[in-house]
Amino acid sequence: MLKKKECIHLGLIVVFMLSIAGAFVYLSFDHQKRMKVEHTVEYDYLDYDGQKDSLLKFHMAPRGGKEDSWLMELTWDDVYENGLMEFMDYDGNDGDGSPGRSGSSETSGAVRKNPGLFLHGITYDAVLENRSSDEILRWQAEFTIRSRCYLAKSWCGTVEIIQYRGQTATTQILDMRNMDSLSVYLDHIVVGDDILIALYPGDKVIYHPSGADKEYPISHYDPAIDVPKAIFGSIVYTFDDSEVEPPSASLSYFIRPDFTASVLFRILVCLVFVLFALVIAFILSIVYRTKIERLEEHDKKKLQQVMEIFTSFIDAKDSYTGGHSIRVAEYSKQIALELDLPEDEAQQVFYCALMHDCGKIGIPDRVLGKPGFLDEDEYMIIKAHTEVGSNMLLGLTSIPHAREVSRHHHERFDGKGYPDRLKGQEIPLYARIVCVADSFDAMNTSRCYRGKMDKGELLSEIHKSRGVQFDPEVADALMRLIYRGEITVG
Repeated sequence: MLKKKECIHLGLIVVFMLSIAGAFVYLSFDHQKRMKVEHTVEYDYLDYDGQKDSLLKFHMAPRGGKEDSWLMELTWDDVYENGLMEFMDYDGNDGDGSPGRSGSSETSGAVRKNPGLFLHGITYDAVLENRSSDEILRWQAEFTIRSRCYLAKSWCGTVEIIQYRGQTATTQILDMRNMDSLSVYLDHIVVGDDILIALYPGDKVIYHPSGADKEYPISHYDPAIDVPKAIFGSIVYTFDDSEVEPPSASLSYFIRPDFTASVLFRILVCLVFVLFALVIAFILSIVYRTKIERLEEHDKKKLQQVMEIFTSFIDAKDSYTGGHSIRVAEYSKQIALELDLPEDEAQQVFYCALMHDCGKIGIPDRVLGKPGFLDEDEYMIIKAHTEVGSNMLLGLTSIPHAREVSRHHHERFDGKGYPDRLKGQEIPLYARIVCVADSFDAMNTSRCYRGKMDKGELLSEIHKSRGVQFDPEVADALMRLIYRGEITVG
């Protein structure tokens, strides 16, 4: 059974534990909240890889350079069917060497024999590296086109393309690894088996990565392994062998913050260890206290047995008071608890009451057992038992109040008792309690000089003695116990 202080300590530990748990929950919610924050990083050129100490690097460049490009020659059918004649003159080029315009049907024959139009293809690779301590859950890259080109393929995710033609914007999301010309409604050309999406300056291409192809999430950086990264690519065609002018780009991403790196998390970890130490200390204190209580209980039993044996010697001197000491001790403890004294104090009252008449061991039997009224000298001998008992208990330090109870349990509340004629609150509380319990047992048992009282007479006598012989509060406590049947009369 936990003590009051232990309950308070346990409550504080529980509050401490709940506070730590609440802080972890807060971190978790804050973590979830931060996951929903979108970060956008703008880049002027696709070969930009951030500052020297950047934790998130994004760069895009031709694979292998110009030497890895290739040509795609267009036939007349390609030119005609895809509407490319407007870009050509009779030799396939305008005056500045770029694809020209022609509205003359006279050149058609020449073009039909040799259109002279080639598309230059090159593969671009983009790499997103994560050198930060946060996991990138999702991301997307948006490109704004700066020079005319054709987008042929892109991997591994889907591509959202926005074409601006005059005041009209057309948007379509395509899986450029698996598409057919009938499903594409953006401006495009078909060359053989290839579908080429036409891109003009100002058009936008948004790349949505594929989770199935492990382009996201991108785990946090661990120095012990390779830098986590996502790689995607595309094939781009132009009308000459120059590289595509790098489009402007932006990267948007959602992160899963590593809250274990936060100061609050580290503080909480330390507090968890403190809490663990407190719990261990609390458990050890309970074990130690239980062990001590068992030893104390064992000692109490031994002490009580010795005291009861001793008091039985006293009670044996008077056949009319057999068991008197143990009864007074039990009544006294009940009254002490009724007065809201703690359990350990009530037990001390019990021990004191058990020894209250120890001085009678020195009273002659002829006086102690006299059936009639005592003369003055005999009465003085009887009264002396309080001082004799007090002197006998002088060395009993384990029950500190036993000596004062033995000396003062015949004091009266009105100051007319003995041996010191103490009055009211001058009388020790334990002695006031034992006084009431002692008198009750005397009235509730038969003595050599009178019979026991009935319940009504006994209660009347107690009530009449309130404030005269008895402390009123102690007398009221006894009467409450009698009325509730916890102490029986008769």
